Amino acid sequence: YPLAKPWLRPQFTIHETGLAKGTVWTAKFNGQIKSSDNSTISFNIVNGTFQSYSFSYAMVSGYVGEGSGTYDYSGANTSSYNAVYKPIYSVNFTESGLPPGASWQISINGTVNNVSQSYLDLVVASGTSISYEAYNSTYYYTTTSPGDITVSGNTTISVDFSHYAYLVGSVLPSGSNITVGGARVSVAGGSFNVTLPAGTYEVVVSDNGYITYYNNVTLTPGENLNLSISLNRTSAGGLPISTIEYIGIGAVVVVVIGVILYLRVRK
Repeated sequence: YPLAKPWLRPQFTIHETGLAKGTVWTAKFNGQIKSSDNSTISFNIVNGTFQSYSFSYAMVSGYVGEGSGTYDYSGANTSSYNAVYKPIYSVNFTESGLPPGASWQISINGTVNNVSQSYLDLVVASGTSISYEAYNSTYYYTTTSPGDITVSGNTTISVDFSHYAYLVGSVLPSGSNITVGGARVSVAGGSFNVTLPAGTYEVVVSDNGYITYYNNVTLTPGENLNLSISLNRTSAGGLPISTIEYIGIGAVVVVVIGVILYLRVRK
């Protein structure tokens, strides 16, 4: 048959992407199973029968990727399909600062996780985007800001906690206005109790007819600082009543001394 076109056995080829060079993977086509450490696996379409053929490629340890489908053969000599694999990595959220056994919460892509141990491990595919945010507890606050990462390898993220500090005390007059760090503080019966992260805060206490009190306080984690504040009254001229009293007493003393000296001079 010198003028006849040579007949080539038709093939279906699966190309993999994403696996490390030399990694063995497995594919199946119409009941045939093959494994290879190359990037392609080819199958013969037996007798070139026009029909639908099923195929699949299997999971590989350390990677995300498996799939299946059908191929409708209609006379083409070759056809192919791309099998995509992605390496998987661990993302470790490690807590510090809490007492042993204390639970904590962290949101991963909007899902809140209650964690009773000092770490939370995730196993995700390369390229996965993760948004995270740790939450404060009753006695501890987190110093780790919310964040976003795109996974490209094994990753460890520290989630740090510190114990709240407490500013407590009393004030006179009992109805005075108190602000700590610019925020209004509730006063009940002349007493106040504020829970704060560690840091430096300006304390301002004011009331009508009294001199305003200013003070900067520095709180360390877990500290319980007690303040006792008593405001001084003001006169119409703006001086404290106590100051006016001292001035009056001084004036009386000066007058008395003057009278004594005058009487001695006359004698």
